[in-house]
Amino acid sequence: MTRFLDHFVMASARFEAARSVDTPGVLPENHPCKRLHGHSFWASCMQRLKNDVNGFEHHVLYQELSKKIESMNYSHLNEFMSIPTDENLARYIYEHINDASVSTIGLQSTKDQGIHLENKDNIHLWKRYQFEAAHQLPNVKPGHKCGRMHGHSFQVILHARTSIESKSISIDYDEIDRIWNPIHQEVNYKCLNDINGLQNPTSELLAKWIWDKVKPTLSELSCVSVYETRSCGAHYNGDDFTIWKDFSFDSAVKFPKSTTLLNKKTDLEFIHGHTYLLRLNLSAPLNPIMGWTKDFGDVKEIFSPIFKEIDHRPLYENADIKNPTLINIGNFILKKVRIKIPEISGLELYEKEGIGIILKDSQTGPLLPLTQT
Repeated sequence: MTRFLDHFVMASARFEAARSVDTPGVLPENHPCKRLHGHSFWASCMQRLKNDVNGFEHHVLYQELSKKIESMNYSHLNEFMSIPTDENLARYIYEHINDASVSTIGLQSTKDQGIHLENKDNIHLWKRYQFEAAHQLPNVKPGHKCGRMHGHSFQVILHARTSIESKSISIDYDEIDRIWNPIHQEVNYKCLNDINGLQNPTSELLAKWIWDKVKPTLSELSCVSVYETRSCGAHYNGDDFTIWKDFSFDSAVKFPKSTTLLNKKTDLEFIHGHTYLLRLNLSAPLNPIMGWTKDFGDVKEIFSPIFKEIDHRPLYENADIKNPTLINIGNFILKKVRIKIPEISGLELYEKEGIGIILKDSQTGPLLPLTQT
């Protein structure tokens, strides 16, 4: 079976800590972060998989990450570094992981802001916003539910890429707030169809409309993501559109004692289970009439027979999965989906929040925040 270009495992862990960023020149005067304050930080680590996988690399990575951040839990971060910005915290974790196969470190200081550090100095910074609005899609076929006027609590993520090199901060989150605020005023508690340029307000065209508003002011803008609901949305990066659709399924697994990881005493040999989160990423040209790459409803309907094969099932009895590790479950789903949805460009599968695998190609959109709570 053809593999995607990139094949990763992801692990994430929380830690509680206090900090103050009061070094002159880093933040503006009177910035609240200059005062001592605290966060429930969310750290993540993405590791490129090698060919000789055993399927439990995410467990090992989680244990490694947890050990590296253990000393930071319930600590005063200024004792670890003089300028504990999100960027410097991510670099600290990156340096202490000390594994060349680790490609990305993520650090969320709140549920709505964070960074991904790639190769120590390349920063992908993101900030999330929400607005309340109504819309209808004028070009859908008669009877389509989106042809009726309805509403969403839309979420938007602005992504920016930059190289921070020796700097302690790339872009102040407050700067992105200032750029977003006038756009928020335009769309919040409005009917999107009444706004110039949004006569057909699909997620894709809304993402492009926001891009065109933000890019002239924020040159580092690399992508706009629009959540139409918590389980689906669209990315636009200035050239290409991609969409995602999330599913959750509840399944049972167990593993034979001969499994490599089970050489040690573990509970994995017993029947257990997870509520899995599956994210399908799709890339396709924009349909000029419909204003979307693919209808989210169509994706859900096409995927439904595959979903029924895995939801509320003992996956260890599925002859096509055999050893139901995350990577084997993911490859089983991918093989099935490729036949039905050729536009698929990536797949993410998590057995717990932020702990899973990522299969993606170069057209897949940016990593989305790993937690919404």
